[in-house]
Amino acid sequence: MENRCPYSMLMLAVILWLAGSLVAQSRQTSGTGQNEFEWRFSMQQNQTVSSTIEAENGCHSRHRFEVETKTVPPFMRLRGNRSVEVNSQSRQLLPVEFDSAMMKPGTYEGVVTIRCVDCKGEQGCSLDRQLLHIYMTVQELATAAAFVSGRILVLIPFESTDAVNATAKKLAADHHLEVIEVDHLSSLNTALIVYKILDGSDIQEKIKVLLKIPQVQIAQPDYVYQTSRLHKQEINADAQLQYGPHLIRADRLGSSMAGKGVRIAIVDTGVDFNHPALSRKIAEHVDVTGTGFRPDIHGTLLAGIIASDPKSAAGIAGIAQQSEIVAIEACRPSDAQAVQAECWSLTLAKGLDLAIQKKVRIINMSLGGPSEKLVTRLVDEAVNRGIVVVAAAGNSGPRGQPSYPAALPNVIAVTAVDANEKLYPQATQGDFIDLAAPGVEIVSTGPGARLLISSGTSLATAFVTGVAALIVEQQPQLSPQAIQALMERTAKDLGPPGKDTQFGSGLIDACKAIAQLTSDQRLCR
Repeated sequence: MENRCPYSMLMLAVILWLAGSLVAQSRQTSGTGQNEFEWRFSMQQNQTVSSTIEAENGCHSRHRFEVETKTVPPFMRLRGNRSVEVNSQSRQLLPVEFDSAMMKPGTYEGVVTIRCVDCKGEQGCSLDRQLLHIYMTVQELATAAAFVSGRILVLIPFESTDAVNATAKKLAADHHLEVIEVDHLSSLNTALIVYKILDGSDIQEKIKVLLKIPQVQIAQPDYVYQTSRLHKQEINADAQLQYGPHLIRADRLGSSMAGKGVRIAIVDTGVDFNHPALSRKIAEHVDVTGTGFRPDIHGTLLAGIIASDPKSAAGIAGIAQQSEIVAIEACRPSDAQAVQAECWSLTLAKGLDLAIQKKVRIINMSLGGPSEKLVTRLVDEAVNRGIVVVAAAGNSGPRGQPSYPAALPNVIAVTAVDANEKLYPQATQGDFIDLAAPGVEIVSTGPGARLLISSGTSLATAFVTGVAALIVEQQPQLSPQAIQALMERTAKDLGPPGKDTQFGSGLIDACKAIAQLTSDQRLCR
């Protein structure tokens, strides 16, 4: 059989160090051959976004690959060497940058060619170049995101506690600020300083000044996020109402496939760890809001979908019943009966840092907010360490703005469907959507041993998190990118053929994903 040299430029990870958004999908174009791919993404006006393209060497020998600079579109720049040496059966990333400065809203096209300089010297290695067709959609600037008035978050390198405190005080004295708190983000080896503005200056002007200081890596407002809105209703226990596991065919998997030992962080509100269906499911619970850990509704609903024990009186079957939940309270509802809650850049950064320290394999983020640097950097760090991040697409309707972190390309963005596989009417749509899962009239656990029925993309996210845990249990070595690719590849296509803005790649199919992973085609019969 002929040995081809399949090297690709599929985007596996996009790092957004600067404000803005980049939402992408990459697929092989139909009818154009093995060596052509499409990359469609969107970003806001006047933004600069760092990303990567990839050279993959599938041949038996080491080869050199290079980007042909004459084909690079004007809105893209190489950020390093244009050529790399790639070992056999290996891959190398080439850093690039996209810039939408002075560009009007609309779609811009370009083609990037990556060429194998010496592949033809190896017998059977017939492909000598690959084309990446880029379609960059420039969106109008979104309306200003909400943030905590008068508060600035500053990220600096962590050298020692004394050195950080000294720097924090000096910055405060020089710029009319008051130090509120200083936190060590161990995963980034940085210190996060929380300041209050004392002189009434405009927060954006103050940030511009701080960003000119060499040791300041990030300076930004403390943005407000919200858990996805849900509508709840209390019900009596009735397992027949729980259609979710059947719809995604998780009920066809045996009890030996239950996510045993897989650690999952729910970065959300508090969780009722005393609920009978969640007994011994919550391995750890930590509050990072400073208000104390509480048994809140939103987080408890998610925990039930992921890990509820069907043998309890509630009768609710979690997707990954033997997983270990690390409940991190980073969001706070207005009162004990409220479902929706607020989170902040500060608490989410601390929550993500803690999840990374706890060595979880999956992070569930059923919440959304603006595109911003601090949370993006923590998400990037988690994914770089092999952690799968799953987030809710949002419930802002078909014309809603993309929700972050779901709209980050290295995060699995989940939308919601009902029992008839119809799209949840309030689901946010866009080319950032990756997968669909049950999210309409879902029965799950509520605080105080109750059962609640509710709807929203938050709940759909928990189903995908549960399936990810089943995959990790079977093959712990899989990367986040490989896990996402498996789930998208085996999803049931809904809506227009192929990946679309409503359903992404389609309805997640737990049984098909595990069957393909284990090469057991009899599993789903």
